[in-house]
Amino acid sequence: MPGELSVLLKSLRGGEDSFEVVEYDDKKNSSDTSKIFEMQRKKDVTGLVDFWRKKSEEKFFELTHPERNVKTRAVYSLQHFMSNYVFMLDRYGGNPWVMAQSSFLIDMAITDKVIYKNYFVDERTILPHICKLSEVNLDDFEYDFADFGFVLSNARPYHHFYDQLKFFCALPDRKCISTKSSFFFGSDACRAKNGQKVFLFPNAVGNSHLNQKESSVVRSLNEAMELSVYREALNLRKVEADPSSECDLVLWFGVTGQKRSWLEQVDGCVNIVKSFKPYFDKIFVYVDGMTAMQGSRINNKEDEAVFREIDRGVAGIGGVTAQSLIGWDYREKILCCNSVDFFIANAGSGCMVPLRFVKKPGVLHSNTKLFTFPDEYPSYVKRVSNYYVEDVFNGKNSVAMHVSYHIPWQHVFNLAADVVREIKNIEVKKLEVPKLGDDEIHNSEKLKDKEEVERHFSNLAENVGRGLSSAEILRDVALSFEKSGDVHTAMKLMEKAHLLRPNGPVIKRKLDEYRALVNGK
Repeated sequence: MPGELSVLLKSLRGGEDSFEVVEYDDKKNSSDTSKIFEMQRKKDVTGLVDFWRKKSEEKFFELTHPERNVKTRAVYSLQHFMSNYVFMLDRYGGNPWVMAQSSFLIDMAITDKVIYKNYFVDERTILPHICKLSEVNLDDFEYDFADFGFVLSNARPYHHFYDQLKFFCALPDRKCISTKSSFFFGSDACRAKNGQKVFLFPNAVGNSHLNQKESSVVRSLNEAMELSVYREALNLRKVEADPSSECDLVLWFGVTGQKRSWLEQVDGCVNIVKSFKPYFDKIFVYVDGMTAMQGSRINNKEDEAVFREIDRGVAGIGGVTAQSLIGWDYREKILCCNSVDFFIANAGSGCMVPLRFVKKPGVLHSNTKLFTFPDEYPSYVKRVSNYYVEDVFNGKNSVAMHVSYHIPWQHVFNLAADVVREIKNIEVKKLEVPKLGDDEIHNSEKLKDKEEVERHFSNLAENVGRGLSSAEILRDVALSFEKSGDVHTAMKLMEKAHLLRPNGPVIKRKLDEYRALVNGK
């Protein structure tokens, strides 16, 4: 084993404590690696897609070493947790480094002593796992036969579609792909041969850091991918007849038995269906939840328990049928959704099928902090008003991606009634919406929230008045928002503080924590 590679593996064996972790200085030279880090920092999606288009025409994946002006080639890759790790060597087996990918083309570049990170990186998806890289079998390393392909695989569907697949779909001459544990891939995709050992995520910039409302390029990439997924799914032929075909109203209702759930979802679904029944003879309800990898089915006890409660609730309503889609794959779900009139779903990954792929009318709900797909939607896509949303915080559940919430089901029904009026020209009588906090429990929670706000923010005036720098003021305000449970706002403020004081240890540490929490959808 070459000495340099031995040193790198020894450092990896010791884990993150073996390395100094610094931001990569993309201004120190004009190498291709520096240009990638620069484009990532500037969110230059067009430049990064152009990079991939050119690389896709090459047999090998080669980049300049992050510290030295030496060309290196990808010789082996492996995945662990949510990240992909690519070992790079020069033609003599020296100058080793590891390219770590999570949401970006390069999230981190790992050398023997230093780990270089990009500005936006979520360190916790990578650093705790690098010790596993020391267990590689060096006999698997190839140089002369290290043809590279792409891997489309992520444990979380949002990142699969919007960090990986959308960029892969933008490549005209596609490389062969590894489809192991993939939520979706095209039937005409070139499958990697057995024995191929180098695969890369086709990432550019993590979608959590982009906004298609503000970028026509991002919008174009998202919509092209979504249309491709929809058309591909329609190629799947159903053997059995559509069970909803003879119904007057077909509803898609998304549920979750885990994080970030609408706490009234069972009563809400049953009562919404019951309230629509006077206007429709037959109602069919698809209940959606956890999704399986392509071509498989899975069980999810929590989501299925929610479905069983809903099924029992609607069983007593004449002319209503419920069917679970929990554990189906995206192709099957898209086919079912094609016959849906409208949806009610959370505004995270649970709305991807009806909102983004099939473009159905509907109602989006979420806690007050999280809205995964900001965009300008048609009038028949409604979003619940934050006036009627009450977030439920606790010590273990204060991050936006996890916070569950109360919403009066009558408010959701009234928005759905507006949708029905637009798509079916049927006037549905709206219901009176009870005020949040009308019961003792909600009053107690609101009082607790008020006390929390007073406790976390009451010292700001004192801090601002004691001669702090702008970076320190931003830092303290961010810490107050963190304590109040609003990590998204805390992260945005701490990013501003970091720009003013890039070497502040507290600022850097807290910013890494916030990014890990926010980006872990």
